Parts: sequence; C-alpha cells; structure tokens
Amino acid sequence: MAVRTEGSNGVRPSVRGSAWTAFLFGLVGAASLPFAVIAAYETSWWSYLESIWAAVPSAVLGLISVAAARRAKRQARRSVLPVQGAGLARWGGRLGWLALYFAATAGLAFAVYKIETYYSG
Repeated sequence: MAVRTEGSNGVRPSVRGSAWTAFLFGLVGAASLPFAVIAAYETSWWSYLESIWAAVPSAVLGLISVAAARRAKRQARRSVLPVQGAGLARWGGRLGWLALYFAATAGLAFAVYKIETYYSG
C-alpha cells in the first residue's frame, strides 16, 4: 500500500490534556485539607473544626481527578503506540484517590466528634 493513511503519519497519540487535568486537580484536592489545617493552626480566626469544611472541595477535586485519570487510561488503552502522558495520568489518579481518602477521613472525624458531643450532653 503506497498511500499514507491517517494512522501512518508518524504522530504519536497523547493523553496529555486529561493527564494534566487529573494531576492538577488531584494535587490541589490533596493539598486543600492539609492547608486548611495549617491555616487553623497558624491563625486565630479559624478553628480546627471549621477546617473540616475543606473536605468538600477536596472530595470534589478528587472525583474530578480520578475521572480524568480514568479517561486518560481508557484513551491510552485504545492506542497501539506508546502514549505520551500516561505516567502523569497515573500520578493524577493516585493524587485524586489521596484527596478522596483525606475527605473521607475528615468526614469520619467530624462524625465521631458529633456523636461524642451528642452523647456527652
């Protein structure tokens, strides 16, 4: 076959857009709760209990990160050639899961606090 097809033009497939989305959202999601706790420690206008509210954006950003990482992984699996950005997408997914774990831990801590204050009178 002497005719160049679309697949033989030498362009490598890329999942960089989804990979960078997953990485950045995962990084911000994983960092939001520790930064809120540090802000509660360093300032007097914000308490530790109020810093638990940072779990909400952490969970949302973590979900977006995991979804973008799965999208990049699905795109990479469809390709026959090595894909650019697959490693970054993998790290974005890991950071997204870390953000979800932070949010779940903060939610569990808040639930235990509420139960403890309810039963202590």
